[in-house]
Amino acid sequence: MIAINNPGNIRYNPDFKGCTGQNKGFCNFSSLGYGYRAILTVLTTYYDKYQLKTIRGILTRYAPPSENQTENYIAFLSRNSGFDPGQVLTKADLMKLIPGIVKMENGINITAGEVQTLIAQANSSGTIALSALAVILALYFGYTFLK
Repeated sequence: MIAINNPGNIRYNPDFKGCTGQNKGFCNFSSLGYGYRAILTVLTTYYDKYQLKTIRGILTRYAPPSENQTENYIAFLSRNSGFDPGQVLTKADLMKLIPGIVKMENGINITAGEVQTLIAQANSSGTIALSALAVILALYFGYTFLK
């Protein structure tokens, strides 16, 4: 689903940052960075809210057997990430799962570093414009205040 900037095939939820609509029940994202950010958001939610801290636990929810060959997915992600399916992961380890998820879902090769860069870009989108506006306003009001 790279065509809709959704490398993890994330189901539609208008609350995802960068979600611009849906296509056949999947979220359209305005950029790939937002798509990667959504994967990390889902994984973090599973980790924090549902206490799913292993590849097996995470994938049983992310790619349920009713829709996927979950055992094959677990084995693939385990090989790809280097983590045992039952190994308890840290929150930092979640980022390392994303390249394998993207490879499994879309056949795309990407590194965790590239994912981090794209997520950072998505998180900062609009920040430069807002910062520039803040500087302009500060200069204007500072100037008028000093008059």
